[in-house]
Amino acid sequence: MGMPREEREKRQSTARQRAEQHSSGYATTTLMVPNGVGFFEADLGEHLIDIIPYKTGEGNPFVKQRGVLHYERTFYTYRNIGIEEKSYVCPSMTFGERDYIQEHRQEKARDPNADPQYLKGLAPKERQVFLVYDRKHPEKKIQIWEVSYYNFGRALDQRIKTSPEGSDWDLFYYPDRYGMSLRIVIGKEKGAGGRDYNAVQSIDFLPRADDLPTDIVNHGICLDEILVKTPYAELKRIFLGEPQKTAGEPAPEPL
Repeated sequence: MGMPREEREKRQSTARQRAEQHSSGYATTTLMVPNGVGFFEADLGEHLIDIIPYKTGEGNPFVKQRGVLHYERTFYTYRNIGIEEKSYVCPSMTFGERDYIQEHRQEKARDPNADPQYLKGLAPKERQVFLVYDRKHPEKKIQIWEVSYYNFGRALDQRIKTSPEGSDWDLFYYPDRYGMSLRIVIGKEKGAGGRDYNAVQSIDFLPRADDLPTDIVNHGICLDEILVKTPYAELKRIFLGEPQKTAGEPAPEPL
């Protein structure tokens, strides 16, 4: 027998919320996560992954043409913004658009008495997003890995730039037989202020044990299109901690 309706209405089902969110896709403050896609958990230890390519859209800083096979999207974020201290994509460095936080930071920087730590806290942080296939957990299908450039991408760039001649490591992300799997080891690093964080400490390029599944290769996700672009006025409102206007609310009278 089911629960009485009046009792049911008092209760919130997080199970239904999770199921509906998972089936319809959802958005963070920085990424619009595609349908049925989860996040790669970069836990300590060894991982065997494939970086899955995508066809570029508009605005990729390293590939200007549309429809080119590429493997990552670089973007910049502001951290701990607003009352809820969330992250937001930096409009100026990511999209080349007007940016209230950047304007505010530049204005404060002109003050000789400005707090250097405050200005440093408002500096955009370089991040990357990848599509990952975890060889140890194939049931998870394709996943998103959103990570600081300094925790993975920098090491990957260095390995590619110093790769042996004829190794073709720079083709690692191709989905055919010329592509490669990456064996990465994640360990603890010591950050500013003595805080520990996870970072990739080694990367090995390995021949793929088998072909990538067709549904993984033909994913249809464009990383250039999943970044959340917060409008200028909204980012300003969030940064200043101002309340959100409700529909139909009149504008305040000028002082």
